[in-house]
Amino acid sequence: MRNSELNVVNKEELISAAGLEKCRHPHTLSLADCFALALARAEKALLVTTDGELAKVREVKTRHIEV
Repeated sequence: MRNSELNVVNKEELISAAGLEKCRHPHTLSLADCFALALARAEKALLVTTDGELAKVREVKTRHIEV
């Protein structure tokens, strides 16, 4: 990982935001989806996903890719 371009984010705000999203979407989104959603919201980013349920959220702009 040290030589990759991955950026590991360790922020308490992100953890709390992901937990809040999980509470909002308890039966439709996984915790990993909720982290993606929270990060996209914090960064004001487009969320690109293959998950149809995640693509339905209205909190952030999403793009669904069929696989």
